[in-house]
Amino acid sequence: MVSAFEGNRAETKTMLPVIGKFMAAHQLPDVTVVADAGMISEANQKAIEAAVARR
Repeated sequence: MVSAFEGNRAETKTMLPVIGKFMAAHQLPDVTVVADAGMISEANQKAIEAAVARR
């Protein structure tokens, strides 16, 4: 699966939507995310945890 975004859009702003689309497309109840420190900001960690808690 491939996603493309504007060149000036930060990776930290694209991660959560990509995870959600991937999970929906493959009908996955859970995933493990492996990424570099630049993508896993504190805000992204909190957003991912909140999204998981809402499921």
